[in-house]
Amino acid sequence: FSLSWAVEEFERNIVLEMDFKQESLNCSKIRGMFLSDKRLHSKIIVPEVHSQFCTDKVIVMDYIQGIPLHDNQKMLEAGVDCRNIASIFVDAFGAMFFDYGFIHCDPHPGNLLVSTEYENGRPVDKLVILDH
Repeated sequence: FSLSWAVEEFERNIVLEMDFKQESLNCSKIRGMFLSDKRLHSKIIVPEVHSQFCTDKVIVMDYIQGIPLHDNQKMLEAGVDCRNIASIFVDAFGAMFFDYGFIHCDPHPGNLLVSTEYENGRPVDKLVILDH
């Protein structure tokens, strides 16, 4: 049993992961996919990338205020519906895997936030997906 294929795959992709110009293109691509998804566009925020300021070492995107997904206490204090956010998370990653065929996110706590926005005077929790 050989794992040389995995080493080759890692070697090929790690270079792309460290190129922020490429990352900014991937971020913009997944943002567009979520924005055009009738089921998810109102539940997910992917910050807009400002490519004119990006280099292979710097990525510039909108700042999105949110609660880190791992901060249960703050989410409870803010009245976040954690079951709803968990459902959005599963739907988002399911869509990337099964519908889009394109996965862009490193799903660790630093890259996932919950943002509470107000629409028609009511709070609406949204999942913020970052990758930087």
